[in-house]
Amino acid sequence: MVAFVVVFLLITSRYRYDAVMVDYGRDDGQSWILWKARQLDEAALRAHDGGRVTWLVGNSVMRDGLHEKELNATLAETYSPWRVAKFAAPRGAAGLSAGMLDELPLRAGDRLVVPVALDNFYVEWLHRVEMPEDRLARMLSPSEIWGVAEYSLQERLEYIVGVPYNFYRHKEPYMSGQSRWFTALWWMKAPKKARAGMHLRFRRAEDLQWVQNARDEGWSDREPISADMLDWGPDQFNAAGIEKLRAFSAEQGVELKLIDIPYRQEYQLSLVTPEVRAVWDTWRAAQPELCYFPQLDEDQYYDLRHANSHGRATLTNYMVSWLESTPRGTPTPLTWTPESP
Repeated sequence: MVAFVVVFLLITSRYRYDAVMVDYGRDDGQSWILWKARQLDEAALRAHDGGRVTWLVGNSVMRDGLHEKELNATLAETYSPWRVAKFAAPRGAAGLSAGMLDELPLRAGDRLVVPVALDNFYVEWLHRVEMPEDRLARMLSPSEIWGVAEYSLQERLEYIVGVPYNFYRHKEPYMSGQSRWFTALWWMKAPKKARAGMHLRFRRAEDLQWVQNARDEGWSDREPISADMLDWGPDQFNAAGIEKLRAFSAEQGVELKLIDIPYRQEYQLSLVTPEVRAVWDTWRAAQPELCYFPQLDEDQYYDLRHANSHGRATLTNYMVSWLESTPRGTPTPLTWTPESP
């Protein structure tokens, strides 16, 4: 048994974010943004006059809605004291975004921008979105996972006893890398390392067919969000994440901004009940850090939530001006009808 444990620890000691096999098998957003954070050249990022950074940390809506490279190019052209760094991944709501605080070199005077959305507040959100265990473990420490209110004692214990932690955090991409090597060597050639693709940029999609198919069926397979599906309490995973962001920002002298990047109007009017829309309006109005971003035209989304190239250009241009004074903005009235184009 002792020999087995020693061998196991020796093998698993190689399971790290920068392991060779992980470099060949890394294929999810959380793993890629952690890699980006640990490869970050902070001096280069702050080399401009002013040296201030807005850290864009969030979900796939932020990933697809903001063009980091174009943003920084425009900011450089206008001699802005700001530059941006984007770390956005699927399911990257506030509860997971809080896990990036220990990974990023935030300084006093910086700005932390995190998106919020109505569907971040589902009851038992982690279970609802079927959060993969390894992705959660990559973003949060064991003590933070122990404090997740929606988890049962059994679920918390399963995370706590999963040692060594790096083995379970990086096992999936490590095994994927090994699989790629095995397959490639079978054909007598070396594989290429995994590429970040959309994970560190944005998804190149314009209009997904499934949206039109679901629309033709009247969204019959989608239940509108109702009040009993949501949890606005302080222990809800993403509500607790927002409080962590607030506490960190206050302590470090970082300006926190929550931004609302609206979903397609069709989604808001077809798949959210009027009661919930009213509660969402009230919640947003009560958040002192919240800023409303513009409602995109319906044809500027590739699905119900994510911007296509036209929507990305609109949001990126707005972000350039927003960075200077961070106006709060106002909610856009919903005018969509089923007859709208």
